Amino acid sequence: LHHEIEELEKWTSSPAVSFSGDGKKWERLFGWRVNCEEL
Repeated sequence: LHHEIEELEKWTSSPAVSFSGDGKKWERLFGWRVNCEEL
């Protein structure tokens, strides 16, 4: 998932991207979410 992490950081222009509790979604500070399976 490291590549996907880097891509999400580029998209959000912020390092504040983390796994939500279910481990299948990424969440930005204001709550934007993307299913990792859809990347």
